[in-house]
Amino acid sequence: MSGGPTLILHAGGPKTGSSALQAMLARNVEALRNHGVDYPTDFSVSAARRGRTTSGNGVLVAKLLGAVIEHPGDVEVVTSKVRSLGVADRLLYSCEMMSQIDVDAARGFRENILPKDAELRVVVYVRSIADHALSAYNQYIKSARTRNTFAGFVVDEYDPAAQEKTLRKLFAAFGPRSCLVRSYDSVRTQLFCDFLVNALLIDDLSDFDLRPLKVNRSLTAVEIALMRAMQPVFTHRAQARAASDGMVYATPDSEPFRNISPSTLDTLAERSAESIEFLNRHISGPPVSLISEHLHVSDVPEVELTEVEIGLATAIAGAIQAGNIRISHQ
Repeated sequence: MSGGPTLILHAGGPKTGSSALQAMLARNVEALRNHGVDYPTDFSVSAARRGRTTSGNGVLVAKLLGAVIEHPGDVEVVTSKVRSLGVADRLLYSCEMMSQIDVDAARGFRENILPKDAELRVVVYVRSIADHALSAYNQYIKSARTRNTFAGFVVDEYDPAAQEKTLRKLFAAFGPRSCLVRSYDSVRTQLFCDFLVNALLIDDLSDFDLRPLKVNRSLTAVEIALMRAMQPVFTHRAQARAASDGMVYATPDSEPFRNISPSTLDTLAERSAESIEFLNRHISGPPVSLISEHLHVSDVPEVELTEVEIGLATAIAGAIQAGNIRISHQ
């Protein structure tokens, strides 16, 4: 980065540890400030510090950039802060919804709001296609957006070019030279450190609290089966999220489902070769691939619940739907 004013936008991408990174940023607001980086705090920061899933401090930025978001906040708060960037200021916002921007709105932001002498750095993480697909499947299951098996989800609902499309949109809005693309797979256990060093160009990390936080882990095989059994009862996605969050935060150390069948992997391979090549053409550092070392290729069958277990899951879902069970994440 130059020595002048700088606006850093962490734009995700989706399913690349954004909530975990935001939790670490929230925990280290003062340390960031000591290194000349302003990470503006909002209502999300206190929850992020506790390791809860948030959308980061950049929701209003995403809205200003044209993402369709229902948010009561005033974008003028962000506009005035960006316009007042000083000579040596570095301003940081994080929100994966920045990947949903409108290209014309984003160009207008850069031309009309960002100071002419300011540098813009857009940071986005990408990951191996199979890993991204399984993480997306988890998100769909958690919010009752699919009842499919993982294999069925890959065939019917998953877009292997999703990450490529995100990058193309960011490039169209801001230009490839303003975008730093990093591999999530290669730094997943050191994501915050990688962001500090490569996105913020901070070499001395001794001031930072680097203790890992587990945020929004993926579901176990049993939890996926339970959520699929519960889904027909729920009338709102928020009810499904209450159920899945209850599982995740009650047992944060449980081992998630990390299997993919050879046939499902072959399906992804046939549909993703060009996207992988595109991602790696623009990535800084280690490349991404079809599958990372964190997934297992095997024909392990998905869990099938007994009738009794299905009945119990349905009863619990009914209690959540009726408001008789409330999940606390405190």
